[in-house]
Amino acid sequence: MPSPAVTAYYSTDISAPVLSGTVNSLIGLLHSCLVTGYGSKTGAGWTKPFSGTNNAVFQAGGGNGRFLQVFDNAEATGGAKEARTFGFETMSGMLSGINPFPTTTQSVNGITIRKSNTADATARAWVLIATDATFYLFVATGDYTGSHGFGFGDFTSYKTGGDAYGTFIIGKQIENDATPANERLGHAGNMVSQAAITGHYVCRNYTGVGSSINVGKFIDGSKTLLTSNTLGSNQFILYPNAPDGGLWMCPVWINQAVSGNYVLRGHLPGLWCPLHTVPLNHLDTFSGTGALAGRTFQAISIPNAGQLLIETSSTWA
Repeated sequence: MPSPAVTAYYSTDISAPVLSGTVNSLIGLLHSCLVTGYGSKTGAGWTKPFSGTNNAVFQAGGGNGRFLQVFDNAEATGGAKEARTFGFETMSGMLSGINPFPTTTQSVNGITIRKSNTADATARAWVLIATDATFYLFVATGDYTGSHGFGFGDFTSYKTGGDAYGTFIIGKQIENDATPANERLGHAGNMVSQAAITGHYVCRNYTGVGSSINVGKFIDGSKTLLTSNTLGSNQFILYPNAPDGGLWMCPVWINQAVSGNYVLRGHLPGLWCPLHTVPLNHLDTFSGTGALAGRTFQAISIPNAGQLLIETSSTWA
């Protein structure tokens, strides 16, 4: 199958929506990027089937077509600085859905998207990278150096025959919290512990049975001797890698607990981890070589002195 179209949206674009610590600003951003587009940029192919006062539901136009419920109404502990989100398998209204992920037992207020460290109209820089099935949002909230991350959508599943429940939601689970280590999209298990991680949920088990499950993710720790749970932080490979002058990176895999052990469920499409400590400046771009020839990438600095690499070409696989 051909790779889905990838679109990169930036707060610096002409006619870009403004994100701030005010109600509904996140919904405005998601609507503009995922649904309608703005300026010269088209929408990513999602729809907004339901909405209310400072609330909305977004549905992926491709892949499994799951739903993201967003409450941007200042009910979070951080008030208008934050929004609450849940994924759903299906929805028939703003407040009516089947099989949420996470469940309210797993996380009573869902997953938090932190928009700003102040509840006012101060504009915050952001980056959103999307296909019609998956998106990643990064926000420079003003809390710390690096951008707060959130991701939702389908991952690349290794299940034979397809994975109708291979949809993830990853982000902060603690509200009104500015601790860099609690930013979750840039968090992974180390070589020893690949356990499920706070703020990481998938629609269902790979068997298709049951409901929301808590999962983990990890990287190629055998190369990096990762000493931090933050991706792109405290890696042991020097940059550039002296023999070839290159930047080395790896996919970010999703793991699921099974009978006291773990299985590889898949990987996050378009999301890569540098095997060096913060090798690039924030928003630096580069092109792949060798097996990654024809692909383009952009560096995103994240809290806790880490970094992610986002694939910006329509080559997600």
